[in-house]
Amino acid sequence: MMAFFKRWLAPSRERISREQALQNALAECNRLGWPWRDPVMVQDRGDKLVVITNTSCVGGNASFIIDPVDGHIVKATLSAR
Repeated sequence: MMAFFKRWLAPSRERISREQALQNALAECNRLGWPWRDPVMVQDRGDKLVVITNTSCVGGNASFIIDPVDGHIVKATLSAR
């Protein structure tokens, strides 16, 4: 609970744009050799940005959790088809 208040009360830092998050996710997808399928969704969850590909289908989705401040990929997963 204290971590939440520390983040909430901390001075706001510049965040990357949704377009930059998409570019970072696409670069990581290409680096890993995973397919990039449209449509793509970007969710802003406050302390992280989530990019999910192939949102019109169940399975075969690449998802990326991105740090919204520096833009690095925290976690990348590819769901089974």
